[in-house]
Amino acid sequence: MPDKTGKLGKDDEAAIAKWFAKYPDANWNCPICGKNDWSLAEDIVSPMELGSDHFPKMSRGASVYPHIMLISPCGYTMHLNAITIGIVKSGDNNKE
Repeated sequence: MPDKTGKLGKDDEAAIAKWFAKYPDANWNCPICGKNDWSLAEDIVSPMELGSDHFPKMSRGASVYPHIMLISPCGYTMHLNAITIGIVKSGDNNKE
C-alpha cells in the first residue's frame, strides 16, 4: 500500500510486477514510439472528475480513482487503476 503521501514502496512495485505477469501475452509496447521501456511514477495519481462547469469536483464530493502512472521514453503516459491492481483497497483513505 502506498505511504501517507501516496509514494509507492518496494511492496507496491512487487505487486505491480505480479499483476503484469498475469498478462504475459499482452502487448505492452508504447502505441506512439513502440518501445517497451516504461518508467513507473513514484506517486499514486488520480484523474479529476469535472462538473458541468468544467471545474474539478474534488471539493464537492467527487469520486477518486487512484492510478499508477507508467511513462514511455517518448512521454506517452498510461494509467492503470491501483484498486484493480491490488495496491489500494476500495474506499481506503490511507490513514494509519
